[in-house]
Amino acid sequence: MSSDEHLDVALEEYNDKVSRLETEGPVSELLEALINRGTILMMMESTISALSDFDDAIDIIEDEEREGRRIDAGLYIRAHEGRGNLLFDGDQVGMLEDYRKVAGRLSELMPGNGYFDVKGIVEMCIDVADDLMNTGKFHDAEPFLHKALDVLEGRIGDWEDNRRADAYSYLGNVYERTGQPQKAIENYGKDIDIDCYLADHHLIDDYRRLVMSLYNRAELRNDAGDSDGYLSDFILAAEYLEITIESGQSDEKELLVGMCQAIASLLVEKGKVADSEKYLIKAMKYGMPDIDRAMSQLGIRKPSE
Repeated sequence: MSSDEHLDVALEEYNDKVSRLETEGPVSELLEALINRGTILMMMESTISALSDFDDAIDIIEDEEREGRRIDAGLYIRAHEGRGNLLFDGDQVGMLEDYRKVAGRLSELMPGNGYFDVKGIVEMCIDVADDLMNTGKFHDAEPFLHKALDVLEGRIGDWEDNRRADAYSYLGNVYERTGQPQKAIENYGKDIDIDCYLADHHLIDDYRRLVMSLYNRAELRNDAGDSDGYLSDFILAAEYLEITIESGQSDEKELLVGMCQAIASLLVEKGKVADSEKYLIKAMKYGMPDIDRAMSQLGIRKPSE
């Protein structure tokens, strides 16, 4: 059975369940059924129907809590996070309201609450932070990233290390965008340390994350007058970006050309003209794809690596 067929079967099951529970109750089971059906509809990209189920679930939550019955943090968060996610494209004010309600209960959310295990909490937090940052709400993103790191603390594994790197990279961006350059440098650095280890052991799942953290930290170091740090970060970023281009994981040749030109210029300023040649050649190679052949035809020897 295909995944679409599984979703169709699950939807039919929850349609029957919601219809029965709307008549017979109990409300607690209806709440879970609405959230489950809303999640299935969201996976089927039936946005309007999914929104309706999350709206109904949140109405139940609000009624129950007005009566003094505290709803499990996992259920509360899943309903508001699900609706917030659906509102991203059409109602970012509503999205922000839902995500802020999620933030208000984050401290209560632990693996085993409602719909969330460790992976579920971490992925939800990073996804919500991404939505918030994409809409310019950097301060609102911060608690989600700290929650992801709290849940990951002490947990070992490739997936855990990659998600920890995600969180530190995002935090670096949050602090950079909110005028806290030293915190940004520190968090980019934590990501870079993790990602360099993962890359060296062929365990990294996103080279671009490493490249951009190096690039962003380089710019911050340059702003702070640390030209040596700027240069070393740019050189390492260029090396990893070239790896992604050569392996087909990236087509950002224009970015690499600009980085190589900047590196060459800085090396010349430092009197390292011979070292700069390698990066000028790389800039020409990626900016002018036929440069290698042309140099060979002209009998020009490339500088040694």
